[in-house]
Amino acid sequence: MARADLAIGAVFRDEAPYLAEWLAFHARMGVERFFLYDNGSTDDWQVALAASGASERVTVLSCPGPEGQVRAYRDCLERFREAADWIAFIDLDEFLFAPDGRPLPAVLEPYRAHPAVGVNWMVFGTGGHAARPDGLVTRNYVRRGATGVVVPYRPYLRSPELDPRRIESYRPTNSHVKSIVQPRRTLRAVTPHHFAHAGGESAVTENGEPFDGPWSPSVSLSRLRINHYWSKSAAELEAKTARGVAWRGLPPTLDFNRSVERLMNSETDTTIFPLARGLPGWQPLFRAPR
Repeated sequence: MARADLAIGAVFRDEAPYLAEWLAFHARMGVERFFLYDNGSTDDWQVALAASGASERVTVLSCPGPEGQVRAYRDCLERFREAADWIAFIDLDEFLFAPDGRPLPAVLEPYRAHPAVGVNWMVFGTGGHAARPDGLVTRNYVRRGATGVVVPYRPYLRSPELDPRRIESYRPTNSHVKSIVQPRRTLRAVTPHHFAHAGGESAVTENGEPFDGPWSPSVSLSRLRINHYWSKSAAELEAKTARGVAWRGLPPTLDFNRSVERLMNSETDTTIFPLARGLPGWQPLFRAPR
């Protein structure tokens, strides 16, 4: 298969209800290959894959066991280093796009001098859905946290020495990045969010600011952004919490996750609508009055 301009590497487990939409959306955004790692799914994800219309672009590998995310990302880099110019490492609840609608490979072209681009996200809450609604994720969830929202979660501390009781001790949630890397210039995944690069080079933000680590020095979402549908419905947030995390560390409690979710519904955001509207099964959420 010819070398792709852009691929996605991702880990999934029991994501059949969402897989077809996620694949179809990113194929529309210009993603040519998908390297997916199955972390012990027990659902009918194969049916969803076939329904996506993008199955010929997808390679699925098995990655069982705990803390599989970084292991999978490292394997993806080694196994598919020559298969794509760029690989975006994101999750199945994250939708990567250019707000102006341009194909993602075109947006990435000016960044070829850098080994990676860190992309900021907007984090979406339940929007009042108690249970999973019918239809598409991109249509149903339109309420998100404010830009600059802060979650008092210890891994988000600006420094371990800072007082965790003070809100200013924490980084804004939106400054957490996901990475799009040039695999030939990238050595390994350090966390699910950032990577080590050859020659000690640094990733850059969409504005060209160099940085190291999983946090960007500023938040900008005009060229690239991720919609992170973090909770989906209240029932799905409960199930997600029970599954635990795909990386390391103690998972947050359900009470904590519910407190976070309450922060993620303050603003309405339909930026993705013009791009997702052509997906199979799309129905307008807001209809013009007759």
